[in-house]
Amino acid sequence: MGGGGYHGHFLPDLKCQFAIVPSNSETFGHCITEPFVLGRVVISRHVGVADDIIIHGENGFLYDTEDELLELLVRVLPDKEKCAMVAKKAFDGRDVFRWSNLTEKYLALIDSSYPS
Repeated sequence: MGGGGYHGHFLPDLKCQFAIVPSNSETFGHCITEPFVLGRVVISRHVGVADDIIIHGENGFLYDTEDELLELLVRVLPDKEKCAMVAKKAFDGRDVFRWSNLTEKYLALIDSSYPS
């Protein structure tokens, strides 16, 4: 596979290391989960499912105001060690978002709702 593609492991050498989600409204949050599976640092507003997916400072960052975003960018971007740790945590949690896992959970829920 050519440079920059997903190779099934954490890729610290790609040029884009961050995903900023500036949306004021969001439904499921694919704009959050897609960077997660690529091991990117996600910086998102408290919107949609962001609070359910992101643990602030552990696997991503959350903000409400432009001032908070600016503070995160000034504080987090230069801290390469912290960024690498957060990106790895996001990447390590990616299996939750695999369609096979989601399908299994949905089927189990349906099965439990309609016992034989």
